[in-house]
Amino acid sequence: KILLNAFAEYEKYKVETQGISQKTWNKEYGGEKNLDIKPQRKTATGKTYSHLLKVADAENSEDLFVKLAPKVNDSGTRIRQQVIRNMAAFLRWGTSYESNYLLNKKYKPFEKGGAGTFIGKKSAERIKKDNEKERIPIMEEDIRKLLASIPINQKHKLNAKRARAWKLAIELLSAFGLRPEEVPNLEIIEGSLWSMWIKKTDGGTGKPRKLFCFTGFDKEWDLVNRFKKEKLPQVSEFTGFGESLSNYLERNKTWMEMKRKNGYTSRSFRHGYSWINHKITNLSSNEIAKHMGHTEETHIGHYSKWFSEEDLDASYKKGMKFIKDQNNKK
Repeated sequence: KILLNAFAEYEKYKVETQGISQKTWNKEYGGEKNLDIKPQRKTATGKTYSHLLKVADAENSEDLFVKLAPKVNDSGTRIRQQVIRNMAAFLRWGTSYESNYLLNKKYKPFEKGGAGTFIGKKSAERIKKDNEKERIPIMEEDIRKLLASIPINQKHKLNAKRARAWKLAIELLSAFGLRPEEVPNLEIIEGSLWSMWIKKTDGGTGKPRKLFCFTGFDKEWDLVNRFKKEKLPQVSEFTGFGESLSNYLERNKTWMEMKRKNGYTSRSFRHGYSWINHKITNLSSNEIAKHMGHTEETHIGHYSKWFSEEDLDASYKKGMKFIKDQNNKK
């Protein structure tokens, strides 16, 4: 009862004081039935609250997380990561001055960044299964169709402004093969765009990288100059950029039609960048992997099935032509 009452106070703090939208709270955190809020909660719901109900009899923080972790999906999955971190944020608040120490210090959770023990890692079988998921690249023709369908000139000024922000984001994704979560972490350094995003899992991996476009989209869309002047979409820290992008695209009829026909996802822009690089450049997998900000092993695991016998023939001819050109220079 103490934990559940504290969670109700946490909702008031997050919604009324910190300004998280009630809709986002209901989805990510939740609570008991409440018809006095908008949107209403007609039943007890929410990712975090539904799991808190299962472990609310825990005697302390360690007991709570030991019970919680196995109940939240498979080890290493995104949903487990979200629930564990949301729960830790709640307990951190409840045992701090921000809540006037609403909870006993025995409920104080691990320090920030210490969730790994409870989140766990994906099993080898799950990693293999995830790697086998089809990665469908979006083609240039469909990128242009989608961009043309974004209502940047509509009469409603705020909606038009928002559409222009999303159009810029989609152009950046397409030109540079970004992960959606990289878009809010872009900077201009010495006149070039850089991704400053660092992968948060496994203690933080990767490093900032300079971005390169091989299709000419960056020049055609004047992306560096526009990035300096225009604003990117504002998204909730709880929803995240990737989910916000998916939500925006799902309201676009052109995108939904292409998605149904081709199976596109919000990462198809990144897959399209990889596809184009494999088809139009003479770069090795290791070189393309560096442009995309991951290891060659990851790259091959994701994209090796794109190589057909025809591709091997073509790469052989390119290799032999290179050798011949070098010999002719001697």
